[in-house]
Amino acid sequence: MPGTWTSADHLEILRKSLKDAVPYTCGMHPVSKEQLGLYFSTDGGDGARYIDFASLKDDAPLEALAAACDKATFGSDSGDVFDETYRKAGKLDTDKFSTRIDIVSSGLLDAVAQDLLVEFPKIFAAKVGGKVDEQAEPNPEVAHPLTPERVLRAEMYKLNVYGPGSFFKAHKDTPRGEDMVGSLVIILPTLHKGGALVLEHGEGRWTFDSSNRLDQHRESYPETPAVAYIAFFSDVVHIVEPVVSGFRVTLTYNLFLSPSTSSSSIHRITPAAELACETSLRALLSDPTWFKEGGHIAFGLSHQYPIPRDSGDRHVMLKPEVLKGADARLKNAALRAGLAPRLRLIYRVDEYEEIHEGWPQRLVVLDDVADMSYFDADEGFSSVEIEEQGEILKNLNGDGTDAVRPATPGDRYEYRRAPKALPIGVYWATPPTWMNQAKSSYTANYGNDYSEDCVYGDAALFIAIPPATDASRCIME
Repeated sequence: MPGTWTSADHLEILRKSLKDAVPYTCGMHPVSKEQLGLYFSTDGGDGARYIDFASLKDDAPLEALAAACDKATFGSDSGDVFDETYRKAGKLDTDKFSTRIDIVSSGLLDAVAQDLLVEFPKIFAAKVGGKVDEQAEPNPEVAHPLTPERVLRAEMYKLNVYGPGSFFKAHKDTPRGEDMVGSLVIILPTLHKGGALVLEHGEGRWTFDSSNRLDQHRESYPETPAVAYIAFFSDVVHIVEPVVSGFRVTLTYNLFLSPSTSSSSIHRITPAAELACETSLRALLSDPTWFKEGGHIAFGLSHQYPIPRDSGDRHVMLKPEVLKGADARLKNAALRAGLAPRLRLIYRVDEYEEIHEGWPQRLVVLDDVADMSYFDADEGFSSVEIEEQGEILKNLNGDGTDAVRPATPGDRYEYRRAPKALPIGVYWATPPTWMNQAKSSYTANYGNDYSEDCVYGDAALFIAIPPATDASRCIME
């Protein structure tokens, strides 16, 4: 019964919402017959050819399309690579084909955005005296349409043809910009078998069999043309299983987040998982014995993000608005519960110097990337350079009390090295993931030689919990 739930139960809800979050959306989407036309150019000099995917009688047009394709490559650290033992498929760049599918007017992009665009408009903003007060709570008795600050934008990327025996082994899509969040793949309605798309993220694994989806739609709605689609975040590993028969033809779009230029408003529907997180956070805040003295809850990020660079070629912090999927839903839930989530960088200072056996690992948290510009290479590196810029973390239990462990020499060492830095308490609801790292470079002296070295900070989501006596803990405010 919810009334008998403990703080551990509510914390498990937060963890479960991250673990069980699905990093994709998929389905069937109706389109008009006119939108299923495709023009493509050939190298034979006979000009453009046309395929009507709404009235295919056999595979002859698809064989011609496959023959017009170049052999597909894939991205790697060394650039685009051609290797048919890893990827076997055909591709056409956007200057070689033209599709009549309009993903905006057909409503397909909106359908994708409902699941992938986890935007949290300023629902706490209200006009006071002609000005916007972002801390003001709207009147709950009045409907408040929301103006999204960013929208999902799609750019056509490629057409791919997977014939019999074609496949693509496990890979991630190459980022095409810092604001790229994912990919949209449209599978055109051809008769084929195989070619299922397998997605992997964290511990999850999902399969989208577009050939079965298309077959089921033809049987159930023979008079209604439709395409299969799947959209997923950029850091999701995916596999195209071998095509057994027929031709799997796909259109791939890169998905970007762009500032909204529209003044039109929307009503955002809160996902169930996000609502569950909010409910659990409010229940925890209402318990005067939970985090009685205050502290922080921290979450390792579920997704990987491109770390932006500033003009000085030093990494800068991620912004909360770039969060996606489970990370964004957790941030949104915390905001609605009246809390202040923010992204901070954690540093494992033990990595950068010799530590005696038995001393506990120390983590330091910074609000900005570690500044190593004043580091003196001749004096040698120590963790002081990082500790003096941030705060040492002290582990808390799930109820906010100090984590119990025997005293070790590391305790004395911790305060001796940074006497002015008082530790801050943190409970790690999910451990750091160490996959969103910002780099700070410095010059190090290695005997008779100087060389460039670096330290790394990993982004994590921190939620500050006020003390139980703080007025902000009142969930009715």
